[in-house]
Amino acid sequence: MMNSGRHSHIHRFKQDFGPAFIVLEVSDDIMVENVDKQCILVQKVNAPYSLEQVSIATKECFVRSFKEQLPVFFQSGAIVPYSRIRQQRYTEASFAFLPIDIMSNIDGTMELPEGQCVCTYHTGDYCSIGCSYERLLAYCSDNKLDIISDSFEFAVNDYLSTKDENEYITKIMFYVKKSSGDQSNPN
Repeated sequence: MMNSGRHSHIHRFKQDFGPAFIVLEVSDDIMVENVDKQCILVQKVNAPYSLEQVSIATKECFVRSFKEQLPVFFQSGAIVPYSRIRQQRYTEASFAFLPIDIMSNIDGTMELPEGQCVCTYHTGDYCSIGCSYERLLAYCSDNKLDIISDSFEFAVNDYLSTKDENEYITKIMFYVKKSSGDQSNPN
């Protein structure tokens, strides 16, 4: 009887915290997925593009969303230019963003297109995110995928939901296409 009670507790944990629990189990996996269109509200990050500047831009996004009465999901993110990723400047975002429910004519809204993306989940403090980027870059190279966008980082679990940086979870996503130089199928 004690065992079934424990099982129920674990099931309830998965039910209540399913996405975070599942992500922790597969955080080293890399997936290629087709994503739907998504609207975001963006705010420029000022130089020197530090984590502090990203935090300020994120807060400015929240203020703007409340002023404009935009429906938000209370999730934040950052856009890191691909050129900076290639220079190993993984935490130097150019924009902070909030996913929003609808596209708006308000300045600073943008629609992410539907398309094929490669993504992974980084678990741990944000300063260690470089190892996850290196895994993604190697995967794209090994699988002949060309990265055709900047990086979109979605904070799944961050300082708003935990004090323990080891519990931070960030979804990293790039739009990709099959390399035009792929000669794997000569027919």
